[in-house]
Amino acid sequence: MKILYLKDENYNWKLFKYKNISDLESELKSRNIFIGEGTKIGEGTEIGVWTEIGEGTEIGEGTKIGARTEIGEGTKIGARTEIGEGTKIGARTKVTKYTGLFCSNLYDYASSSYLDKDGIEIVQMGCFTRTRQEWEADFWNNPNEFPNDGSGKSNARMRAFKIHCLFLDSLKK
Repeated sequence: MKILYLKDENYNWKLFKYKNISDLESELKSRNIFIGEGTKIGEGTEIGVWTEIGEGTEIGEGTKIGARTEIGEGTKIGARTEIGEGTKIGARTKVTKYTGLFCSNLYDYASSSYLDKDGIEIVQMGCFTRTRQEWEADFWNNPNEFPNDGSGKSNARMRAFKIHCLFLDSLKK
């Protein structure tokens, strides 16, 4: 028995058990999902986290993957995968090898910096996660633990932030 989750009319996930995909023909058809020649996965369809598209799966000639499509972090494209002749990857596609930095020992707490999916610079310092711009506008947001007093502890936090800013700046080059 196989399981497939589809959204109902209220956009809630509903579990369907089936032996053959044809057993779900009416459910799929009611959602404009067609299996076989001319298969369509409709606008706004999401293929969830941890979904696997199996070995040997082919995405046929003429298939279009629309603008603003995201292929998430941790996605693997297997060995012997081919991207066909004439395939276009959009002009605004940004391919960056490294887009995040995680540090566990720059100051008292873990810290990280990264570009989010929209290219916004995010910095996490301890339990505070904010945009770089928000940090720059109000860095001393935790005066009980890190007052702006020139102490070693506060200076270490500022150094950590500056390292993350250097990293984010390096992504622009």
